[in-house]
Amino acid sequence: MTAPDDRSEIADLFARYYTAVDTHDVEGWLALWAPDGAFDSGHVRARGTDELRAFMQGHTVQTRHLVTNVAVDVQGDRATASNYMLVLPTTGNPLPIATAHCRSELVRVGRGWKLLRHVYRPDPSFIPPGVGAAVANLVAPGTPDEAARNKETLRLLTLELWGMRDESAIDRFFAPDYVQHSEQAAPGREGVRGFFRAITRAFPDLKVTLDHLYAEGDRAFALMTWTGTHKEPLFDLPATNAVTTFRTAEIHRFRNGQIAEHWDVVSAPRSA
Repeated sequence: MTAPDDRSEIADLFARYYTAVDTHDVEGWLALWAPDGAFDSGHVRARGTDELRAFMQGHTVQTRHLVTNVAVDVQGDRATASNYMLVLPTTGNPLPIATAHCRSELVRVGRGWKLLRHVYRPDPSFIPPGVGAAVANLVAPGTPDEAARNKETLRLLTLELWGMRDESAIDRFFAPDYVQHSEQAAPGREGVRGFFRAITRAFPDLKVTLDHLYAEGDRAFALMTWTGTHKEPLFDLPATNAVTTFRTAEIHRFRNGQIAEHWDVVSAPRSA
């Protein structure tokens, strides 16, 4: 369970974050970030203090950000959070500028919390031109080598597909001729889509954690933990209504910035 103090501090951080955006308080906004923090809106990306400052200095839209549905999960000195957002203009037409779903990663620093990553995804009716481009454009500029880029891409996939439940991520992150070696899913993007829908239907509160991530050349190796309440049958597993955990060891082969091939080994499920 998340301690009330942690939840209220993180919720307050988001209130201060969006107030700083709306008042164009560049230094106040930067103070909420870890030094290596990363912002990603799909069409704008910034990493580290210098890039974040440059982004914020150029952000001069007159807005009011209204934040709701803040959900926080704390694991020791790390936390994840999600929220909905409504953006309104302060001048001109009073209609909403955007609605969006945001997902964040935070780290405890001293007695407080700092943002490590903040991913903002507008709802489809508000997506501006250019969003949803090639995955290569989603990875932060300056990522030094292929292995590092592949690790970053896999982290983004985990956050967007499993954290934000953004099914459109499948078309961005998986190659059209994607090869799946698991017996539990069909090949191609439609196989990924079918697996995604089946497992999120069986585990409506599913949480996926990327525990360890390594990469070499065109391959990334991940150890992941999957936890959720088993509400409906999944493949040959009957529903138990129990909180269930299983782990996977996975290999992803990348080609041109997308996942082209996948292997995995899945542990036996454990129920609480």
